[in-house]
Amino acid sequence: MDLEYIDIDEMREHPFAEKTHKSLEDIMKLMRAERSFTEYRDFKENYPEGFDHQKFEEFQNTEQGGSVRECMEFVRMLNSVKSMVESLTETCNIQISGHIDGAASVDLNIGGKGFRELLLFILKLAIVPMMESCIEDAVNAFKDSN
Repeated sequence: MDLEYIDIDEMREHPFAEKTHKSLEDIMKLMRAERSFTEYRDFKENYPEGFDHQKFEEFQNTEQGGSVRECMEFVRMLNSVKSMVESLTETCNIQISGHIDGAASVDLNIGGKGFRELLLFILKLAIVPMMESCIEDAVNAFKDSN
């Protein structure tokens, strides 16, 4: 069976489209996410008001600041992964091929306009809580050291 839909209007006209089409907000509700799609999409690192970033950076380079440095390196790595996905073209796609001991094979091509945003959203679902937790832990360790 080979199903291929190139035109989004063709997909919308399909008899099963109404049953299967979900918006990202619908998916968030199904997942019982505590935040909306917009909150994930617009996520920015959050530091307390009046936070001294320069002293925070200096602290990371001290012997005491090792765990904070590691935590912030992890946040930077997650931001790098996010930047890589953001740099994809709007109409990117992913091709997956596989086989099971010569008995069966699968070729999957997923993509199209808006796919980058979907990938970025899925990535943010995973990394935003980790980033927030790590930043909170690092800031608290910094405050406790003073």
